[in-house]
Amino acid sequence: MILIREVADAPVITGISKPAGLKKRKWGGDNVEQLYVGIDVSSTKHAAYFMKPDGEKYSSFPMQNDRSGAKMIAEKIVSARTKLGLHDVVIGMEATSVYGDNLVYALREDGNLGQFHRKIYVLNPKQVKNFKKSTRSCPRTTLWTPL
Repeated sequence: MILIREVADAPVITGISKPAGLKKRKWGGDNVEQLYVGIDVSSTKHAAYFMKPDGEKYSSFPMQNDRSGAKMIAEKIVSARTKLGLHDVVIGMEATSVYGDNLVYALREDGNLGQFHRKIYVLNPKQVKNFKKSTRSCPRTTLWTPL
């Protein structure tokens, strides 16, 4: 897997990704309805891509790399989740220096997103690029999708 770190609903502490007593939830399989969110991180702007559980594109849009951009994507995630009737959200973004750190923390701490189960993955961009080279027919935003 090309995962650098997984960010849970708890504060990120070195070596700890889940709070004690958190119920383990089954991920993957046909019985979990998930919205997939891929975020391409850069210094000034991010690009977001929302994908339905069947792999079909729901929406894509740019956003600023600031607090207003983080708030906008959180609102769009809640809106898409509600409109599509999905239970969970899986968010994946490339680790691009420190440019995505504030976004990770904003998405983790957002009160509206906290009302449903979410997973945030930070991916190694070099491994994403190399995987993309090896699978030309696969869109880059689906590289982190659980199997």
